[in-house]
Amino acid sequence: MHLPAKLLSATIATAMLALNAGPVLAQDKATQAGKTQPGNDPADVRRGAIILSSFNQVLSSKDTPQDVRGQLLSCLYNNSLRQVSLAAGKVIAEQKELSDDNPQQVFDAASAVCGVQPAQKGEAAPNR
Repeated sequence: MHLPAKLLSATIATAMLALNAGPVLAQDKATQAGKTQPGNDPADVRRGAIILSSFNQVLSSKDTPQDVRGQLLSCLYNNSLRQVSLAAGKVIAEQKELSDDNPQQVFDAASAVCGVQPAQKGEAAPNR
């Protein structure tokens, strides 16, 4: 079968549009499905931003012990920020004296979830 050049161009253009629309439709379905996934709540996202910012500060500080840096980096490398945020949120919810509104307490909960032990009395705590 031999198609005229104009028809062939139109067919190729239509095929290209269809191929390009596929990922957009898939993203749209993923976005809709994501609304029900844990971790998409604004409080979870805000907590995640606090965790990322505070971990970055601690990882950048020259005063942070190497083992603490290693644990925090390993935690973020092996887990999604969403997972760390959700786990920290669970710790905060279980401890009535902790609050999502206090960045220091969010950092403490997240670092505990990542296995970092709090500084003992007399030891310097990492700068946050």
